[in-house]
Amino acid sequence: MTVAVLNPLGAGLAHYTDSLEHILSSCGVSVQLMSITEPSSADYGRARWLASYSYCGHRVLKRGRHQAVIATWPTLGYVDLSMLSAISCAIPVYVVMHDPRPLVYARGYGAFARTIARRGVVGRGRFIVHSDIARQAIREDSGINEVIYVPHPMFAPTAVRSKTSLEKTVRVLGQYKADRDVFGLRQLAREAPPSWRLEVVGRGWPDIEGWRVVNRFVDEDSFDRLISDSDAVLIPYTRFFQSGVAVRALEAGVPVVGPSSSSLSDLLGSDCGWLVRDGDWLNAVTRAVNAQPEEGMVKAQGIYDEVVLLWSRMLAREGLG
Repeated sequence: MTVAVLNPLGAGLAHYTDSLEHILSSCGVSVQLMSITEPSSADYGRARWLASYSYCGHRVLKRGRHQAVIATWPTLGYVDLSMLSAISCAIPVYVVMHDPRPLVYARGYGAFARTIARRGVVGRGRFIVHSDIARQAIREDSGINEVIYVPHPMFAPTAVRSKTSLEKTVRVLGQYKADRDVFGLRQLAREAPPSWRLEVVGRGWPDIEGWRVVNRFVDEDSFDRLISDSDAVLIPYTRFFQSGVAVRALEAGVPVVGPSSSSLSDLLGSDCGWLVRDGDWLNAVTRAVNAQPEEGMVKAQGIYDEVVLLWSRMLAREGLG
């Protein structure tokens, strides 16, 4: 069984796509990967990027050598599903919808695009999401009920260093967006013990009282180092559908803290003590930073095993396993 993975964000989704390939391979599926670098990381503009994506999709689908195609990002929102389904020659097409209600402005999420997407579903196209709230958002906004929900792909967790310092490092990683919970971060800084080192690293962040803010882009190597050197990684959003940062922290056996009314409940389990309930960041972070390294590894390994199991079941239901 061979699946083509089409990644239109070759830089931004490199880790996601690598972990997807890993999960598919773990389920016994052969993968052919085709990546196109996005304009922000290349020397060409949006028009050429979309043309390259369309060309790669057309070439993969028309060859007919694969049992399915998975596109890891919707370049034109809801439109991608119908566009790829139209040229699929009956090959199943799956488009990963990361943010059905985008956190920043994006094209292709209006009423007309959603209507077009419903036609794509008729043509054996399906959206893949990584949280129940994302699935519900697609159903509510578009009327599309046949949405595939599987966990965010991840690598098997690896051992982390034994932390001996009394100082606890609590980090937020990734760029600033309007839906970031800055109020919650300020409140945590007021209540946190002096021994906690509070740090935000990412582009576009404003100054936050009590936090060291490093306003810069974080490359892949630095990202991995910052995660592994943390006692807890925070996902401070008021609204989000999934978190690749949370998954990468778990891959390193590092506890993840974020709101219980989010996709983190799907990822960690609704009873996890690292989830923030009723705005109480302090207690959730305290439980996370005090967790033994073995606890983080056991939690992450259990999540990884569940990811492989649920992807395997999904592929079997779709006739791809």
